[in-house]
Amino acid sequence: MHPSKHIIIIWKSAKLSMIIRLEKIKVKFKETTILPKIIPREEIESLLNYMYSHEHRNSNEKMYKYWLRDISVIETLFATGARVYEVSNIKIDCINLNTGLIKIMGKGGKERYIQIASAEILNILKKYYKHNSEAIQESGFFFVNSRGNRYTEYSIRLMLKKYAKLAGIERNITPHMFRHSFATYLIEEGVDVSCVQQILGHSSIKTTQIYIHIAAKKQAEILREMHPRKYMNILRVA
Repeated sequence: MHPSKHIIIIWKSAKLSMIIRLEKIKVKFKETTILPKIIPREEIESLLNYMYSHEHRNSNEKMYKYWLRDISVIETLFATGARVYEVSNIKIDCINLNTGLIKIMGKGGKERYIQIASAEILNILKKYYKHNSEAIQESGFFFVNSRGNRYTEYSIRLMLKKYAKLAGIERNITPHMFRHSFATYLIEEGVDVSCVQQILGHSSIKTTQIYIHIAAKKQAEILREMHPRKYMNILRVA
C-alpha cells in the first residue's frame, strides 16, 4: 500500500475517534433563575387608595358602573393571585358572593377554588354585581365591558396601566405582577409553600418555590438594614 494511503486511513480513523468522543461528552449549563417581578406593597396601597378616593358615586351611573368593575377586577387579582385570563373568564355561576368562594378554571381546564376572605372586597363585588347584573346575566361572565361582553385580558391590562399612571406610579404594572406579589407576600408572612401552590394552581411545587427566593431576598434586605447589630458599637478587626 502506498504510504500516502496509510496517512489518509490513520487521519480518518483519528477523526472518527474524535467525533465519537465528542458525542459522549455531555455539557450541562446551569440555567439562570429569573425571579418574578413583584409590586412593592406601598405601590399597591397607592393604587388602591387612588381608586377608592376617586369613587364615581356622585357622577353619572355609567361612570360609577365602570369604576365598580375596575376596582373589583384589581381587588380580585390581588385577593386571589389568579392569572388575568382566569379572572377574565370567571362565570357568574362560578362565584358565590355570600361565601366569597370562586371556582377558577386554570390551565388545561383544571378547576380550583379560591376563597375571598375580605368582607370589604366582597362588599365591592356585591355593589359591582348590583349595578351590572343585567349585562352579567346576559353574557354569563362576571366581569363585563361597556358592550356587555366579557372584560378581556387586553382591556384589563390597559385599565391597570391607566390607573397606575393616574396614581403616579412610574413602574410598568401588569396583572400578572399581582399574582407574583400575592405569592411572595404570603410566603413572607409564613404561609406554607404547599398551600400557596394549591391556591395558585401550580402542578409542580418547584414552580411555587421560586417565590421563596424572592422572600429570602427581602429577608436578607430586612436583616441587613434592621438587625440590631448594625446599631451596636462593636470593634472591628483590621
